[in-house]
Amino acid sequence: MRISAFTLVIAAILFPAATLSANSSSDLPVFTFPSDFDRAALEAVLHPEHPRLFARSGDWQRIRRQIPSSPELAAIITALTAAADDLLDEPPLERVFTGRRMLFISREVLKRVFTLGVVYRFTDDTRYFERARVELLTSAAFSDWNPSHFLDTAEMTLAVAVGYDWLYDDFSEAERIALRQAIVEKGLSPGRGSPEGLGLTRWKPGDGVPKAFTRWKEKTNNWNQVCNAGMVAGALAVAEDEPDLAVEFLRDMFSNIGGSLVAYAPDGAYPEGPGYWGYGTQFTVILISILESSLGESWNLGEAAGFQESAVYINEMIGPTERFYNYADGGDHVKLMPALHWFAARSGNPAIDSHERSRLTSGKGNGPLFEARTSAGRLFPLSMLWLDPALAEMGTTETLPLHWKGEGHNPVAVHRTSWDKDSLYIGIKGGSPSQNHGHMDIGSFILDHQGVRWAVDIKGQGYQTFEELGMDIWDYTQGGDRWRVFSLNTLGHNTLVIDGQNQVVGGFAPIRSFSADPETPFTVVDMTEVYRDWAGGTIRGARLMGGDTVVIQDVLSDLGETHSVRWGMVTEADVELNKSRAILRKEGKELHARILDPVDAVFEIVPTDPPPNEFDGANPGTRMLAFFSSGGQSPLHLKVIFSGDELTPSEIEKARALPDPTDW
Repeated sequence: MRISAFTLVIAAILFPAATLSANSSSDLPVFTFPSDFDRAALEAVLHPEHPRLFARSGDWQRIRRQIPSSPELAAIITALTAAADDLLDEPPLERVFTGRRMLFISREVLKRVFTLGVVYRFTDDTRYFERARVELLTSAAFSDWNPSHFLDTAEMTLAVAVGYDWLYDDFSEAERIALRQAIVEKGLSPGRGSPEGLGLTRWKPGDGVPKAFTRWKEKTNNWNQVCNAGMVAGALAVAEDEPDLAVEFLRDMFSNIGGSLVAYAPDGAYPEGPGYWGYGTQFTVILISILESSLGESWNLGEAAGFQESAVYINEMIGPTERFYNYADGGDHVKLMPALHWFAARSGNPAIDSHERSRLTSGKGNGPLFEARTSAGRLFPLSMLWLDPALAEMGTTETLPLHWKGEGHNPVAVHRTSWDKDSLYIGIKGGSPSQNHGHMDIGSFILDHQGVRWAVDIKGQGYQTFEELGMDIWDYTQGGDRWRVFSLNTLGHNTLVIDGQNQVVGGFAPIRSFSADPETPFTVVDMTEVYRDWAGGTIRGARLMGGDTVVIQDVLSDLGETHSVRWGMVTEADVELNKSRAILRKEGKELHARILDPVDAVFEIVPTDPPPNEFDGANPGTRMLAFFSSGGQSPLHLKVIFSGDELTPSEIEKARALPDPTDW
């Protein structure tokens, strides 16, 4: 069959409904999905047999042959088998809620299905099939999959779809019907906004079509990516029995997913931070993978500007301490990210997943067994399907940049002296607090050196705490509840605080200049808009000066005489103060800090634990190294230098002589 050439231009941001056009001036991603794709077109390309999601029978057989000669694959299957053994005596999960969410249950089901399914297909041990069978049929019998919080429905749909597809030949016909019916009635029907007759516990006849079920289609964040992946997985799993539904969800997905993919432009910096990269991006890879395994292509879905480059971004966000630069709502714990194997194979660059592969076989830290046993590692079994042993055998001849900058909606930059664990590493960001999962952290930085994280980003709290108190944690307006939370507002971050006030939510801070020159690497962030209520201009620069020295320098112009400015940095280290100098100590290492400007400023400690409000989470072991300066000077200069050793007088004078960041 010849499919006519057509361009589907995604307009989810600009228009509520998708716009079909042969050409457009929109900046949104352009896919080559045919406008006349219909039931006949689907049947012409649909792989007719199960399994078809992620891998076909031949792929499973090929991987099985590769395991004995691949240390990485052997480590993965060993960990998964141990985790699957743990599950054999566990009872099936029940439909239990945490607040308004059933998400933990959906994620745990997904982990169990992925784990048991992979181990069964590679061992033929029917114990794993029987255990997966019980879990799937129990989940299928739930009264609903909580479509009022549609992430729950999406992840459960993916779980049941994968189990149905991977284990299809082992189910009885009655069991196939039960699973297929659950996918359609509890996943796909709510996903198209048609709950009538489904007996949903949170929807009653007469309520009208609950728009909340499908609001994810209008979103431009991880919700859109995750929910599209879950719905398309469900639709393709049952496509031979429900071809019209499959066509509908394919067309629908291509009409709305562009709004979330545009966020990767131009160079891969994910606006929601590295923690949510592991969610949104990996589910987009899931979506692409199941399209290609089921239909033979993905119509350029993975070619959106910056999407492939985001694999470099996520590597750059991992500091030498093996902790994320954890801006936004994500934590700093670095989980195994199986999608990096997919990106590495796609690009042919083994540097992309070298960090992942080393953790699989090194036996250090939270390796494969830890991931295999946690719901957070529920996607880990996909490593078996995405890792390319041939690429792993090449070794890592290519390296990733030491100095890297990502523009886009939430600009961020990092500098490091090497990729060794003891290297100096600094990350600094611009952007806007108004970003989804954003914080008032514009200009904030983190600092690693000698295997220690000295400047930390305070970890966020679970959303449930605030929801139980009736706080609207998703209110991003200037006076919203979100900004009452210490770990989210300006007071809790490594940036400037003027008159004790929060940054301006609607402001945006671009990276004004950047240098990857190994002799003078630096980043300059223009924070003027987020401090516009107090100063005419606010510039922050971060610059490496030699192997173990970094300078943070601020310039504030037109600052009123009555304004007070706090410079602050949260640390987990013990701190010894000596006027304008401080020595930070942790794990037997030292970091020296010195205020170079203003000359009369002195360091002090601002407590961060306990935090200021009862609803704030504890920040054990943390404190803020800070100093205050008054307005009246124009411009006001703030300059702090960090070094592994005490600086010599000549080094101090060299740092004092640095020009303003406006001239870097």
